[in-house]
Parts: sequence; C-alpha cells; structure tokens
Amino acid sequence: MTKRARKEQRRARRRKKAVVYLRVSTLKQVKREFNPEGLSLPQQREAVKAKAESLDADVEYEFLEKGSAQTVDKRTEFQAMLAYIKEHDIDYVIVDSLSRANRNRFDDAMMILALRNAGVEVVSATEPIDETPAGQLLHGILAAVNEFRVKSDGIDIGRKMAFKASIGGTPGRAKIGYRNVREDFEGRQVATIAIDEERAPLVRLAFELYATGTYTLDTLTEVLQDAGLTTRPFGEFPARPISRAKVGAMLRDRYYIGYVEFAGNEYQGRHAKLITPELFHRVQEVMDSQSGSGTRNRKHNHYLKGMLWCHRCGRRLVVSVAKGSYEYYFCVGRRDKSCNLPYLSAADLEQHVAEHYATVSFPADFRAVVEKTFSEQLDNAIVASTDMRDKINTRLGELAVKEDNYLELVGNPAWPKEKLTAKMQEVRDERDKLLTQLDGLDADLKVARDVIAAALTLLDQPQRLYAKCNEARRKLLNATIFTKLRVDVDGVTGEELAEPFDMLVPLGRYYTHNGTLTAPDETADAQSAEPENDCDQPDRLTTVPAGHSSNKHGLVPPVRFELTLDGF
Repeated sequence: MTKRARKEQRRARRRKKAVVYLRVSTLKQVKREFNPEGLSLPQQREAVKAKAESLDADVEYEFLEKGSAQTVDKRTEFQAMLAYIKEHDIDYVIVDSLSRANRNRFDDAMMILALRNAGVEVVSATEPIDETPAGQLLHGILAAVNEFRVKSDGIDIGRKMAFKASIGGTPGRAKIGYRNVREDFEGRQVATIAIDEERAPLVRLAFELYATGTYTLDTLTEVLQDAGLTTRPFGEFPARPISRAKVGAMLRDRYYIGYVEFAGNEYQGRHAKLITPELFHRVQEVMDSQSGSGTRNRKHNHYLKGMLWCHRCGRRLVVSVAKGSYEYYFCVGRRDKSCNLPYLSAADLEQHVAEHYATVSFPADFRAVVEKTFSEQLDNAIVASTDMRDKINTRLGELAVKEDNYLELVGNPAWPKEKLTAKMQEVRDERDKLLTQLDGLDADLKVARDVIAAALTLLDQPQRLYAKCNEARRKLLNATIFTKLRVDVDGVTGEELAEPFDMLVPLGRYYTHNGTLTAPDETADAQSAEPENDCDQPDRLTTVPAGHSSNKHGLVPPVRFELTLDGF
C-alpha cells in the first residue's frame, strides 16, 4: 500500500479537518464599517463555517489575506497555509468563492495545483464544485467567468477614468499638494480635488527654489524634508518625508500648471494651478541644463552658492575648492579679466552674511505698527471686495436672464442655431470669468494677510534665527528673504530683496530711524529722493554704513510709503 493510500485510509477513520482561506483584495474593504473587519470578512467567515459543518469537518485554522498580492506565490498567508498543511493532516481548504480566492484562470490553476500536491481538496462555500468531472467542468467555467468579469470591469473602469480626465477631472489619488475630497453638488456627493493647505506652499517653494538654478535634487530634497514636506498617509502607510525621486517627478509634472494626463493624452484640468506656466518652464530649463537632467549632485554645493554677486561689476560669484578642501568664491569677471575682485574665503563670507542679518532686524513694536496699518487697509479692501462681489452677482443675474431669453429663441427662424450658439457661448464665457473673479476675491485677501504675517515672523530677531539654522535651513532662509547679496572684501554691501521683504525691510529701516511710518508733507519730496550713486559701474550699489543696506527701492522708502495689496 502506498503512502498516499495509507493517508487516505487514516482520513476515512477520523472526522475530517479543514482550514479556511479568507481574502480581501484591498485594505479599504476592511475599513468601511464600525466592525474593524468591515462587512466582507464576517460574511465570508459565516459562509465557510456553514460549509465546514455540511462536510462534517472541523475548522482547524483560519488564514486571512488582507490586501496582498494577486499571484499565489506572493501571498504571505497562502504560503503560510501551504506550510501548515504539510505539517498537519488536512482534508479541505474552504474558500468563500473562487472569485474571492483568484481573479484569473492562471492563478486559479496554480492555487489548485499547489493544494492538490499537498493532498487537500479545494471547496467553495457558495459554488457547487468538487472533484467529480462535472464539478471540475463547473470549476473551469467559473474561473473563466471570473477572469472575464475582472477584465471587463477593468476596461469599464479605464473608460470611466479616461472620460473623467477628458472633462478635467483627476483620476485616482491626488498629487502632493492636493487632496481628494467630496463636495455636495446638486444634492449628491462628487469626488473632486482640493488644494492641500499644509503641503501646497511647500510644493510652490520647491519650484521657486529649483528655478534659481542653485539647487540639485539632492539639496532641494533635503531642504523640503527639513521644511516638513511629507507624502500623505494612505491606508496602513503613514506620512513619510518626501523622497528625491518624488521631488524629481513633481518638478516634471504638468499637473501643477493645470493639466491632467491619462493614458498618454493630456487634458485641461478643473483643479487649481499651484504655480504659473512661466515658473514651470524655468524649472524645466534648469533640469535640462543640469547634468543628467537635474538628477546628479554637483561637486561644490556650498549653501551660499547662487546668492552672492560682485559689488564691483555686478556679476555672479562662483564657488570652488582648493587643495586641502579650502572653499573660496571668485567673480566670473576674473575669467576675462574684466573684474579685479580678489578671491574671497567662503568662511569669511559666511560670517559677513550672518552679520548682515542685523540690518534686517527692527524694533519690537515695528511688527505691531505694521500689522495695525495693514489691518486697516485690509478692512478697506474687504469693503471694496464686498462692493465688487455685489456688482459681480448683479451681472451674473443679468447674464442668467439673457441666457433664458436666448433659449426662448430656439426654433425662431430669425435666429439660426449657429447664431444662438455663439451668443449663448459669449454669455457662458463671461459668466465663467466672473465666477473665477468671485472665487478669488477673498482668497487674494487671505493670501496677502498670511504672507505679511509670515514675513513679519521671520523678521523677528532674524540674526538669532539664522545663527541657530543648519546649512540647509540657512540656504532656505536666505532664498526666502533675499534674491541677491552684493559682496566685496569688507562684507555685504547691498542686497535685492524678495517679496514681500522688498516692501517690509525698507519700511522697517525707515521706522528704526524715524520712529514712524510717515513723515510731514513738507519733507516728503526731499526724503523720497533717490540717493546719488557715485559708483563707476552702472549696476553697482551704493555702500552704506552699518545698520543700512541698499535695495531696489533705495536706502529708505518714500515717506508716504503705504502697505498695499498690489501684487497679491
């Protein structure tokens, strides 16, 4: 008698034993109810237990596969079940249905082969399959039907996703900087995309910093990680610091300028743009210009690189490393002998820049004065915004009446279809523009308030903040406040400031010396005059004493300098 025959003989003399194999294809299926297992798993469990009772078999063990791979060789619980069967005398493997266990004929055949080799019979709790020829025929038919259904569903889903993209929707998960939301629309819940207020500012920052040409993907990724940019949590996967690969993909993605790509086709999206096309194109130029399309780190990546410019000729300073790892900067004008600026030690320049932060530090009460002034102007802007909103709503009402009038003319021979279509399109185009303008009214004011508040926070003891920063954070802080720092052998001689610091810093310097934001009318013209420039070079900035620094607005702001919302 063979070993298999003896095993069958022993089985015949005892009560049958079974294991059950439960499976859900995604973790979402177990997170849709108050029960932590959702609805599918408890239903499957009841069905397989009932089947075990009908077979007069005891359930020895339950194997639960959650969101695992489709192929049996990559399913951890299935492999654990095979190992268990080899160590125990098992008669049946009971599944809820063949479609639960496998979604195509190949996987089904591989599963059945593996279990038959282990000497067990596969039983479905909801389908009449067994080891008889008729049962095996039905098994094969059901496997083919399951595969057809899965492929058909896949094609249907693909068509729906393609159509959604074609009308501007976003198929699948939102990109970093956005989030998936559901909005009420005409009494139903519609899946759409909204801006992620936490991550969107950091995404914009990524594009703005990389466009300067002073960052590689490695250094930009480090800056973004330090700033707190993470992926969004998904299922059992928590939020994680953004990776270099994701930063590179993000910088190449036209989604951020309003386009949706699906199956090789590009469509105009309905989602809000995070950056301008101009900024996106600058980033592409930088990526294309860098070795390996921006994927390799450059040799000398000092944190002041790209920020320093020559006081004497106005050209860029570049960094190099001498023997012994000595870092120094030199003006590119030395290459054609058009500039005589000496080589400057990187360590000395680091100290000069740190000292320069004292020139953008202002009295403690400056912030309160600016916030009060800005709040008053913001209140006025809100009043103006309300007036504008009323006018827009009035015009929208007029357009609705006009559109109704055009609709009543349908069928009138004096108004052919082409003419009516053109007229109604004009109405719709104007309405779309007005709705866009309406949506932006309050948003612009909120952005202005937030930008000013954030800038004033950075100007609160900036030198102390800079001293505490590591190199990556110093690079970020420099790029946030300045666009250029002019240097000579004695240190920083001037700067160009980024928005809104180009407004706040001159105002702060004026307030430091005068104790007010305004001056008497009779002195306005005199104090607003531009200082004379005695430099030989036309773009050379005036050297100013400690506590001052020149910028594109001059040494001090005009005495009638006003905070405005222009540009926001």
